[in-house]
Order: sequence, then structure tokens, then C-alpha cells
Amino acid sequence: MAEKVLIKILSEARAGEEKENMEIDYTGLLNRRNGVIYIRYDEVADTGTGLTSNMIKIYPDDIKVEINKKGAITSHMSFVSGEKTHTFYETPFGAMNLAIYARQVDIEETQDTIHVFMDYSIDANYETVSDNSIDITAVSYTHLRAH
Repeated sequence: MAEKVLIKILSEARAGEEKENMEIDYTGLLNRRNGVIYIRYDEVADTGTGLTSNMIKIYPDDIKVEINKKGAITSHMSFVSGEKTHTFYETPFGAMNLAIYARQVDIEETQDTIHVFMDYSIDANYETVSDNSIDITAVSYTHLRAH
């Protein structure tokens, strides 16, 4: 059964001397099936280009995370520590092939909270365009109301 969760996403992107930090909260649904944790939420782009539905699949036993986006932005990103994966990232402004090298993937799970941390680089045209980190926390609304 899907459970309503508060999703907090903290991200940092570094390119040369420039650094951009973002913190965004979403309401979504969390479901567990066959050892996989699914977190679903929708986001609206700052540019007003439309809605993107997101599905984060967390594989705690394999220490793997997949982020699927459909809508205004479409992509399938896979994060496995120490591995490089490839994705086609499509936006209203154009599409590109990207390589993602996950340096670190950490997954922590309690009864009411899921926490994922990923540190990775993104390459385009065989060059690193940014070094990134993303910190995702999903907390059950039931747990939030109890505290």
C-alpha cells in the first residue's frame, strides 16, 4: 500500500569555480515491493514548461538507485557506486546523451524514513560538465504527525 511522504531533496552542482545549491520539498507516495522502494512525486519546472512525473527506485540490497522522469523532462538515470551509466536526457529545449559516474551511493532505511545520498559526475561529449551530489530524504507523514 502506498504511503504519503514528505520528500526533501538537497542538491549541489559544481562546474569549475561555480556552485549551485538547491533545496526542494515535495509531497509524494512511497511503496515497497519485492525488496525495492518506490518513491513517486510530480514537479513543475521553473520555466513553466510543464509537469514531470518522477519515480525513484531504490534497491537497498544492490545499493543502486534509478531515477525515471517522464513529461516535460524525460530520462532514465541509474546510479551504482563505482560505475558509469549512460542516459538520454530530453527537455523542451533539446536532448543530449549523458554519462553519469557515481562515486558514492549510500542508502539508509528506517521504519519511517528513507535516506539516499549520491555523489556523481555528469559527462557530455566525453567531458565532465559538473560534479554533483544529491541528498534525498522521504519521511512518512504519519511519523511527522506523531512528532
